[in-house]
Amino acid sequence: MKLNLFALALVLVSCSPTPSVSPAATADCEGACGQLAAIGCEEAKPSPKRGVECAEWCIDYHADDYMPPWAKCVSEATTVESVQACGLDCK
Repeated sequence: MKLNLFALALVLVSCSPTPSVSPAATADCEGACGQLAAIGCEEAKPSPKRGVECAEWCIDYHADDYMPPWAKCVSEATTVESVQACGLDCK
C-alpha cells in the first residue's frame, strides 16, 4: 500500500507543470539579470567576493568589450539551456 502511494505521489509530482518564464521586457542588463533571477541562475546574485550586483557587473562587462555581449540573448532566454547557449553557466 505504501509503495502504491509513493508511486502515485511520484507520478503527480512529475506531471505538475513547470512554471514558464517569459522573455524580459527590456534587452539590457536589467532585463538580463531579471531573467537570470527568474530562471534561478547564480549569476543573478551579487558576486561572492565583492557583492557586486548583477546589473552592475553586466554593464561593466559589456563596457569593456572583453567578450561578446550577452545581455540581449539572456533577456530573451526562458530556460537554463537557453541561458547557457548565451555563454553563461547558469548553475
